[in-house]
Amino acid sequence: NTAIHYNTALNARPGHQTVIITGRGCHRDILDLADTVSELRPVKHAFDAGVKAQMGIDY
Repeated sequence: NTAIHYNTALNARPGHQTVIITGRGCHRDILDLADTVSELRPVKHAFDAGVKAQMGIDY
């Protein structure tokens, strides 16, 4: 199980070390270990109006 692997690695890290994990669908075990959890969601995006992705902004 990947979450168990990360759980072990996160618990073994030095206390002064900061870890940032990005992505979607994080396992509950990882969320429970975290000091801070943020969720980003789109409110409005030009793509919804038919504007193609723009280099330097969307990728």
